[in-house]
Amino acid sequence: MFHKYIRFSAALGAVASVAIASTLPASEAASLQPGGTVNVVPSMDTPQVRNGRIQALAQVGNLTVLGGTFTQVADAGGTAVTRTYLAAYDRTTHKLSRTFAPVINGQVWAVIPGAAPNSVYIGGDFTQVNGVAATRVAAVDLTTGAKVPGFQPSAANGTVRALGLSGGKLFVGGTFSKVGNVAHAGLASLDPKSGKVTDFANQQFAENHSWGKVAGANKMPVGVVDLAISPDGQQLTAIGNFRRVDGTVHDQIVQLAIGGTTSSVIEDWNTPYFTAACYSWAFDSWVRDVAYSPDGSYFVVGSTGGSNNDLCDAIGRFETSGRGSVVQPTWIASTGGDSIYAMAVTDSAIYAGGHFRWFNNPYAVDRAGAGAVPRPGLVALDPTTGIPLPWNPGRHPRDKGVFAILATDTDLTIGTDTEWIGNKLYRTYRLSNFPIAGGARSPQTSTPELPAQIARLTTGGSNESLQTQALSADGGLDGSILATTDVPLKSVKGAVTIGDQVFIANADGTLERRTLKSGVFSARTVVDPYNDPAWMNVKTGLARNTETYRGIDSGFASLMPRLTSLFFVSGKIYYTLSGSSQLYSRSFEPGSGIISPVVTTVPGVSLPELAGGTWASGSFFYARASDGMLVSQPFNGISMGVPTVVSLPGTDWRSQALFVTPAE
Repeated sequence: MFHKYIRFSAALGAVASVAIASTLPASEAASLQPGGTVNVVPSMDTPQVRNGRIQALAQVGNLTVLGGTFTQVADAGGTAVTRTYLAAYDRTTHKLSRTFAPVINGQVWAVIPGAAPNSVYIGGDFTQVNGVAATRVAAVDLTTGAKVPGFQPSAANGTVRALGLSGGKLFVGGTFSKVGNVAHAGLASLDPKSGKVTDFANQQFAENHSWGKVAGANKMPVGVVDLAISPDGQQLTAIGNFRRVDGTVHDQIVQLAIGGTTSSVIEDWNTPYFTAACYSWAFDSWVRDVAYSPDGSYFVVGSTGGSNNDLCDAIGRFETSGRGSVVQPTWIASTGGDSIYAMAVTDSAIYAGGHFRWFNNPYAVDRAGAGAVPRPGLVALDPTTGIPLPWNPGRHPRDKGVFAILATDTDLTIGTDTEWIGNKLYRTYRLSNFPIAGGARSPQTSTPELPAQIARLTTGGSNESLQTQALSADGGLDGSILATTDVPLKSVKGAVTIGDQVFIANADGTLERRTLKSGVFSARTVVDPYNDPAWMNVKTGLARNTETYRGIDSGFASLMPRLTSLFFVSGKIYYTLSGSSQLYSRSFEPGSGIISPVVTTVPGVSLPELAGGTWASGSFFYARASDGMLVSQPFNGISMGVPTVVSLPGTDWRSQALFVTPAE
């Protein structure tokens, strides 16, 4: 709604992330914040916003520009100065610009880099800039604060909530019905130099989402609250309080083709996931933000709504190439009843902010349910699975939320209505900047490829016995047993190698991680992301002030005593259980150790009773419990192939756990 993924512009020297970004070559997008998340500790020398809230952020050259409802800002530890709804600071020195002090007479909802050098477009509720008429859209010079000469936009008769610049067109979204006395309900296109309305975008957004259809529903203005443009400039996704676009049902979300001579609705894209009337007594419409990935392959939508129906109070990922009348999200990441207001997408993370308490929480409303992990007001999600990454600085007290997020190649900046990061740990006064320096690398998600070693853990005295044997490139056993050693493990029920870590599931329900080198395991680290020591005992301020941010196990721990195999493919752990012929899966994030509570059964799979199983290079290797034979069966994450016996008769591969390790 107020921020977006980032955009490079060679002409402007700008990187933007607000209300909408524009065309971004995939080669540039792929380099944005490569391979990890930003630092959890914010910079302490950024300017302080002393009142109101930040609703928009953008970067132009070496300046970061912020818009919102504030009127007082200051350098870190300095004396407050007046800045009415718009301010800028140097991203190197973190000092406020003293020359950029335009006088705006109404709140700013959107900021993006302007077409003129060293300028920004702003949108909002204002009617004047520096005492001169400027009805809800303006272009402002970043050096002087003056209006850009020649830009005299056609007036909109309602609030402007989102802006986007692409293909020589300035897109304006909001809750207006006319622009320049011409019918443009919710969306219009302007000439980026003159500001005059053009006939490129003529779609009309109509009907309330809930009001008039649900008894007692809240009534809010109809229109667009946010829009996002794909990096190639071919597609625009708009969200807001509408149900029809040009008379056709597109409930709260629509896609437009904008690469031609005029915009048009992409009629073969529609989804039912935004039709629910979530908490209609409080919200007419509940979508809040939309953002494309830097490479343009997908986009995400964040929402409020007060429940867990469809995509209410959740983030959903949709593939850009998806088409159909019932388009399904790739995944849904749920808070369990708390709002998301702002998002920014990098190549390795989806950052989101709001006033949520938990994530990974699809089965509860307004409380922690199975799988919930503490994420007070801030989260970074794995783009592949939607599972939270380890990054967890938190924001307590949370108040209403985070309203703007800007991701650049050096940092992540957030704008809020609160003063603290962490549990009153870092006082940043509504503007928080997290540098990439000192951040965490992306967790390893690779699994060993053949040729490799297959290891089996079996009960042997007081400890487990570890036995290894080579697997050839074609999946056959290669030679005799390499080694047998006692290891300090007990009651293992499953193990899987991911990156340089071996995750071990135990009969007592604990999940641990170790490294394994030359048959020697490192000391154990228990994986328990549901009880983060930094947050588990911190009170949220709700539920009679007794509720804490403590999470709840996903339910996988109770299944560990029944595990008969465990492996990892493309963001999911797969497992079998004693007494069942089915193969199950859950999304899993190795860095944070978070397991989804959502269980999927792989269709069409019927397996014998197993006694250990693993996966490598497209094949599922398992020991049959009936005779101990080692079997290889092709598995691509979707379907199983024909099984082949790998071991010789008379050998016994039954074990507590089978797992594959790299060849040494």
